[in-house]
Amino acid sequence: MTPLRQQFIDEMTLRRFSPRTHECYLYWVVELSKTYQSSLIDLVMNKSASIYAH
Repeated sequence: MTPLRQQFIDEMTLRRFSPRTHECYLYWVVELSKTYQSSLIDLVMNKSASIYAH
């Protein structure tokens, strides 16, 4: 498990998200990364860079 994924799970646990919410959120994060054929950290970094470029 990647550190980013573990941090995401830890945050959801800390905020008392239901197990079903964990499943759904993780599913859609994986699907998003498949759609863009990139890891989530790459997606976040590219979006952050584009915000500051304007």
